[in-house]
Amino acid sequence: MPKRAGIAILMLAFLAPSAAARTARAQVLIPRAALIAQATPTRHCWIDVKTGKPVRTSFKGSGYEQEPDGSWINPRTGEKVATSPVGSDVSVDGKTAFNPTTGQNYARGLCPQQTARTYCWIDVKTGKPVRTSFKGSGYEQEPDGSWINPRTGEKVATSPVGSELSADGKTAFNPATGQNFARELCPRPKAQTARRQRRHRSGTSPLAGGNLHRIYYYVQGTITSRDGCKGEFYSAAPKVGGTTNEAGDMWLSGGVLHATGSDTPYNNYVGRLSSDGSFTMRAESNGVAATIQGRIASDGAITGTYVWPFMKGCIDHVKLTKGSHLDASWTALGGRK
Repeated sequence: MPKRAGIAILMLAFLAPSAAARTARAQVLIPRAALIAQATPTRHCWIDVKTGKPVRTSFKGSGYEQEPDGSWINPRTGEKVATSPVGSDVSVDGKTAFNPTTGQNYARGLCPQQTARTYCWIDVKTGKPVRTSFKGSGYEQEPDGSWINPRTGEKVATSPVGSELSADGKTAFNPATGQNFARELCPRPKAQTARRQRRHRSGTSPLAGGNLHRIYYYVQGTITSRDGCKGEFYSAAPKVGGTTNEAGDMWLSGGVLHATGSDTPYNNYVGRLSSDGSFTMRAESNGVAATIQGRIASDGAITGTYVWPFMKGCIDHVKLTKGSHLDASWTALGGRK
């Protein structure tokens, strides 16, 4: 269906995904609920004994420090230090990675265990965290948070910044501040638990699973505002009040919402679908992203918004006025709570 065509009736088609679609390089968001179900190593943190909270750590010779959320920083500049799965190439936005040797795809998401709000690199196919590293470290970090020397297989001791380790490596002490630390299971914040319970009660938890059936979708809307689009170069860009549309196939696989689109290069959306039919999906190219978010009603109608990059430097914000799966709600995608 051509881009920005007139109002179209939305069709429903259940089609088997092509071999290319099954093997295409994935760029995905990993649903928290799906990952928690995986049997994965339990992550450990260095904990301040008095406060019970995880603290910043490091290991000898790294020159960098690791935050409780799993990210690394350069303490001299405060800048983030990029990590990646061992042997992989990272995407421009740093959220996905690909191993050209093994064909594995990865996404950076919440670690799949009921502990602190810590981020890991996840194997998209298995849903399990993988070994990572950062440039120049010479060491690799296991999913349980420990570090090893890959040349010898020996553990590399970590410690809270500025502290002295005990002989058994299970406790530490900072002589400057008087703080005591212990290496324990990472705690789960109470606020995070409460949010998860509220989402469960309200019925808006992300869906797991999916039946891989492709459903043809179509959305159309009115441009309500624009970002950029200044000067003669953008004179041909659609104006506020104009209309645009998007169409393609939508399917759910492993709890990840996928969709194709008609507007190259923003034609490979990924995101998530919740149990009330609400969804968000995003397609990115060269640092610019198209985003569709809204809700699929029980009768298949789609409402919401669409952020459409007409081109880099000219972004349209669209309110959806039409869109549907004919006689199919979000349940046709086969997701489960």
